[in-house]
Amino acid sequence: EGAMLFLGDYVDRGARSCEVLLYLFALKVRHPRKVHLLRGNHESRNCTGHFGFRDECRAKYGVGAYHACCRAFEAMPLAAVASTALGDVFCCHGGIGPELSTIADLERVDRFREPEDAGLLCDVLWADPRREAPEAAAAYGPNPLRGCSVVFGEAAVDRFLGENNLLAVARAHEVQEAGLAQDFGDTAMPFMSRGAHEVLDENEAPRTKLARVTTVFSAADYCGHHRNLGAVLLLGNDAAEAVVYEAAADARDVLDGTALGQRGEASAVLAAHVAAPFVPTTFTALVEAARDLGAPGA
Repeated sequence: EGAMLFLGDYVDRGARSCEVLLYLFALKVRHPRKVHLLRGNHESRNCTGHFGFRDECRAKYGVGAYHACCRAFEAMPLAAVASTALGDVFCCHGGIGPELSTIADLERVDRFREPEDAGLLCDVLWADPRREAPEAAAAYGPNPLRGCSVVFGEAAVDRFLGENNLLAVARAHEVQEAGLAQDFGDTAMPFMSRGAHEVLDENEAPRTKLARVTTVFSAADYCGHHRNLGAVLLLGNDAAEAVVYEAAADARDVLDGTALGQRGEASAVLAAHVAAPFVPTTFTALVEAARDLGAPGA
């Protein structure tokens, strides 16, 4: 029972972006009401052109498949609301910005385009929490780390949660050494963690309440050298739980951005088939596989 919500950044900075994305698409086709894919900042032509997915997709499936993926990225929702008995949790990839007063503001955004360096579309994909005191108490400020969007502080979180009658914000976007970070105070929702690491509060004690802003980063050992843990957040009706885990993938799966350009198309397709033989290696086969999966009850 329940549903799975993914917070974006399915591609780039790895050798298996196609396999990850196609697997998620297959899950969405098979379970359309239980699997939900939000857009992240890497689901854009700009990022995929710089960080590897465009070259990987063109080598394995051709340029037509790449453009089809980009159209799918633009169709992805920007945010979701997860309802619990203790309140609703706003979920997105990046965060909130000064143009986001109410959730309804997102309904007026034209998401079928590339994000610019500022504005609501940019912020929901790129914004970060402002954690350094005393600036953390302020509402918004520039985001020099990203070179675009904003950082948001506790005052902005207070205003956004209050005006929208929300319990908390859950977002992704930032690598976390422990797989998960919690900021800006506690909510009323009980919280626990299990797995490779116990999530601690500011007093180094086990955290017992869900924070008002939770950052979840699921890619353990990011890029093959960060050595960070990964985590998923389980939101129940009256409690939350984080599951923290170590990386299981082979570090050799991580390639730099030029590696695919040095391989022939045939060898790239062969390598993809060896790594994931269940994944179609032509675009036609992909469409046929999606059709064969069908919808539940079809």
